[in-house]
Amino acid sequence: MHLIELFDQHKKVSRLKAFGVATRQHQRLTQCPLCRTLVWTHPVTGRFLEPLSVSRCQVCQLEFLNPRMTAAEYRTFYETTYRTIVKPTEEILGQAQHSSQYLGHKIAEWITRVMPERPSGSLLDIGCGDGIIGATIASDLGQQVVGLDPNPQDCQQAREQGIDIREGSFESLPKENFAGILCIRTFDHVLEPIRGLQQLAKRLVPGGWMWIDILETTKNRERFGPVGFWKIDHPFYWTEQTLRQTLMCTGWRVLDHGYASKTLYGAICQPKA
Repeated sequence: MHLIELFDQHKKVSRLKAFGVATRQHQRLTQCPLCRTLVWTHPVTGRFLEPLSVSRCQVCQLEFLNPRMTAAEYRTFYETTYRTIVKPTEEILGQAQHSSQYLGHKIAEWITRVMPERPSGSLLDIGCGDGIIGATIASDLGQQVVGLDPNPQDCQQAREQGIDIREGSFESLPKENFAGILCIRTFDHVLEPIRGLQQLAKRLVPGGWMWIDILETTKNRERFGPVGFWKIDHPFYWTEQTLRQTLMCTGWRVLDHGYASKTLYGAICQPKA
């Protein structure tokens, strides 16, 4: 069934316009956040038919919404709009190819194969949602996990399952250091990825590692088409190349990379010495 048949689009567009491109023209970027090259911007239509605009760097090929929401707007969006509009759509569409637990087992097996010797200590699961994937990975690796998510309702749901979770985001990390970091289905939602990756490297103990993944742009565009592909809650659109390039430019070395599902591309990495 088509998205337009699933939801009342008029109500969605009306609510999303409060966060849309027309309200933030003064925030439009003229340079690529990664390589500082001048960019050209063009209008697109979002998944819920909301008007957006996108820039693509002609040098590094990074694509991003331009203008994007501010941090305050993004926080309000997640508190008031994301759970009621966007998240139910993801669940109906089956955004993940596999169930949360299956994906967690698969990622844990991958981490174990690439890094059989790992530091002990807790893991940090950023943007954990209900926490099931991170809890599955931590259990398989024999470690504890601390969840971090900006949505109070998701945090409550995770607590009801006995998961140690705190309200926060990629931009507001806990002060302590961790043995490993999980960034699962989260990096696509991050407003300031360059600064965020630089900060994450400082939150690992010696020998610590990170799993990070993206909905790979090329494959995801093939799946959803020109309208369903763009999303107001995805500030950046990553490819295999742009993710690895960004990791290297922000102080990370990639140990292994590949697909955890049909469109979910991930990498295991460590801070450069």
